[in-house]
Amino acid sequence: MVVALALLVVAGGVAAMIKLGGSDEPSGGESLPTSSQAADPSAKADPSDGPSPAPGDSTDARFVKAGQCVVNEGTNDEPKLKVVECGDKTFEVLARFDGTIDYETKCEDVQGYQFHYFFDSELNPLDFVLCLKQR
Repeated sequence: MVVALALLVVAGGVAAMIKLGGSDEPSGGESLPTSSQAADPSAKADPSDGPSPAPGDSTDARFVKAGQCVVNEGTNDEPKLKVVECGDKTFEVLARFDGTIDYETKCEDVQGYQFHYFFDSELNPLDFVLCLKQR
């Protein structure tokens, strides 16, 4: 019954928010780019970046884990994150925190943190924060 209720709440219009928050400016700035926006061609890949884990069975961001990557196929007002294989123009999940939307305190000490995403459900245990870096 709890699972059915959770699915109804999620399917019934759960609010998800996306904001840019670097460790210097956790409260705002530019928007997280969508998958259709071009990456900076002068940006260099981090040489320590090795092969990344492939997405699991689901591409729904509710199931993403640290080390996996996502793209935003929605807009900044209505983001739709999708789990994808890591590569150019993707966002690597550096850390995931469940049961909270407090991205400021959760992501501030995550090394390499550039962006954050939080999912705010009417059922607080379904809330989560993702601390991200662009690849």
